[in-house]
Amino acid sequence: MDSPLPRKRALILDDDRTVGNTLGMILSSRYDVRVAPTAEDAINLIAEWIPDVAIVDILLPGMNGVDFALLLQRTCPGCCVLLFTGLPGIIGEVESARADGHVFEVLEKPIAPLFMLDRIAATLAAGPAARLQ
Repeated sequence: MDSPLPRKRALILDDDRTVGNTLGMILSSRYDVRVAPTAEDAINLIAEWIPDVAIVDILLPGMNGVDFALLLQRTCPGCCVLLFTGLPGIIGEVESARADGHVFEVLEKPIAPLFMLDRIAATLAAGPAARLQ
């Protein structure tokens, strides 16, 4: 009997531990999940555990989510990234990255769990077209 395919890996980066852990519990039904509260913690994590998709809050203490996403692009070029934020006005960092040729999908909090699962699945299915450019 063939062994099942390994589950895709999902990294959640959010400084609100309640949001991160709740999203982690929701995603764990479909993905191998790791949650990090800071970009620095996520950097340490990806040194040994490469995600297939990262769900990254934009507004973080220390390194912001856009800068982390750019670092992730360089370190793990096969990883898809979805940015999310509870502050719709925080799009300045995203626009700056877009001006440099990097395209991000940005989702607004609060987000329905099924919608998040659908967006992750669609992003992974789209492959390279959905990845940072």
